[in-house]
Amino acid sequence: MIYVITAQSGSPSSDDRAIGDWIRGNFDSWTEPVAGTWIVEGALAAEQIENALAPLLASGDRLLIIKAGTEAVWRGVSAEAARWLAANFPGSITNRIPGEGAKLAGHS
Repeated sequence: MIYVITAQSGSPSSDDRAIGDWIRGNFDSWTEPVAGTWIVEGALAAEQIENALAPLLASGDRLLIIKAGTEAVWRGVSAEAARWLAANFPGSITNRIPGEGAKLAGHS
């Protein structure tokens, strides 16, 4: 299953690294195309991810976990993130340009 996980600190003193460390340690396949937003592939369900991340969140922090679909479009992400997205969203109908984003087929 592929999930989009986004987390935002509610205070400047929060340490977002713990969430990223947990994601990197619990998913073999992941990317962080935008700061604070991870796309992961693995066997855990959304509720399992939330239960694991809950102790890492402060009272004002925000967390969103969404089971992803089969198509992705991106712009301005790193070449590494673009490669991950292209490999994990093979059903997409778009042409992808690593490092530059994606454009709809037939459009420039």
